[in-house]
Amino acid sequence: MSIKLCYSALPALTALLLGLLIISGCSSGEANLETGLARLKEGNFKEASVYLKKASEQMPDNPSARCNLGIAYWKTGLHKEALSCLRKAAQLCPEDVRPLEFQAQILMEMQNFNEARSVLVQADKRLPSSVRILTAIALVEFRLGNNPQALARLNQALEIDPAYAPALYNMAVLQRDRLNNKEAATNFFLNYQKVAGNEAKFRDAPQFLNKIPSATPPPQQPAGKPAKQQQAETLVANAKKAIDKQEFDSALETLKQAVKNYPNDPTPLWELAVLYDKHLKFEEKAIELYRKFARQFPTDTHVAAIQKRIGDSQPSAKKPAKPETKPAPAKSDPEEAQKAFQEGLAYQNSQKWDDAIECYKRAFEMDNSLAYAAYNLGLTYKGKGDINNAKQSFIQALAIDPNMTKARYMMAVIHNMKNENKQAVDYLNHIFRVDPDYAKAHHLMGVILQEANNIEGARNHFEKYIKLAPDDPSAKMTQEWLNSIKDQQHSGR
Repeated sequence: MSIKLCYSALPALTALLLGLLIISGCSSGEANLETGLARLKEGNFKEASVYLKKASEQMPDNPSARCNLGIAYWKTGLHKEALSCLRKAAQLCPEDVRPLEFQAQILMEMQNFNEARSVLVQADKRLPSSVRILTAIALVEFRLGNNPQALARLNQALEIDPAYAPALYNMAVLQRDRLNNKEAATNFFLNYQKVAGNEAKFRDAPQFLNKIPSATPPPQQPAGKPAKQQQAETLVANAKKAIDKQEFDSALETLKQAVKNYPNDPTPLWELAVLYDKHLKFEEKAIELYRKFARQFPTDTHVAAIQKRIGDSQPSAKKPAKPETKPAPAKSDPEEAQKAFQEGLAYQNSQKWDDAIECYKRAFEMDNSLAYAAYNLGLTYKGKGDINNAKQSFIQALAIDPNMTKARYMMAVIHNMKNENKQAVDYLNHIFRVDPDYAKAHHLMGVILQEANNIEGARNHFEKYIKLAPDDPSAKMTQEWLNSIKDQQHSGR
């Protein structure tokens, strides 16, 4: 069964053009679907949702009813309900990637770019080499500030179709705004203009390079909060939802993005400091951010709480010690921190978990730049069976060193142990982008795909794992599984 839609809802940047749905049959469910689609085509989204909801209830396994209901909900502002319908449509019709693309578009509107990327990666796996999907992924990477990844995806798309207008335009924007290469931006824009013709967004290259608005005036913002403030609030709201679910890594990335994109809004910076303080237990970083907040927003009501929290009358100045008290010992002592770390390592190797935890904590207190102390603390908590504290420690390690691939891998392991495979896959895909030969990541991805009954995907990752680590402890069992799959395929011929 395939999904056919009557509403071209995605923007021109992803160039998704959808065909008309041809209805056959005369059941009440089909009649409601036909009426709902007609209303959807007219732009009467509220009335369309009534008929499409009835059709979905009468034909619960019809992906077209579910997908079109999701579109109707989206256009009436019911984003949560829309995403639910589109997820169901994607499950009912896995060979059609468009429900995933609609989900990604909604998530991008909600400023939830990380989840949008995850959904588009799923779409890319279902339909590899789609220039539309590759361009959409590039757009998400661009919004997240991941310029190399955006560039790689756009190059991929243009290798497949050098005349794909959205990819040409986005490449021109990337070269202009992020890579500061005006010559390349001009060339890509001229190619885009040649392909787009009258549909081009700018009249000429100088206008594009100088970001001069086109003759059509931009739509006015509705009365109320400025658009930037609304966008910042959306990111902060998404981060708080992640915190409620104890997805601190996702919250950290979202708040960092909010602080970067909206530096004049105090809320993202405040929430980032609180995250480091209350949830990640990274006191030094929290105090640094609190002080930055007080300097940047001295009249904000949170400043009084900051002064109370860190005990400074001036957040940027240290409080003088009282004469009658002995000066506090220096907190930073790298040499002692190394000794404590080595002691912790010995306890860890002997599986004396509590002693190891105490040593690693002491090492980290004396030198809070030791990402590997936080990482080993996570391994020790995991060995002890304390998954939640293990997760916190790996997040802390990544907060200090975002390039620590093994900590990112352990986050994937933890999420897999908690049956949170969507988050696990996000971490693994990040690893593949920076280290495509990370053998254990391929093995874990194979396990996840095998559990999801994606045999072909699992086989690809298991074969890479065997090639990269033939002597790994799990290699023999993995090879046996691969052999059994080959035997099944041969016997089925």
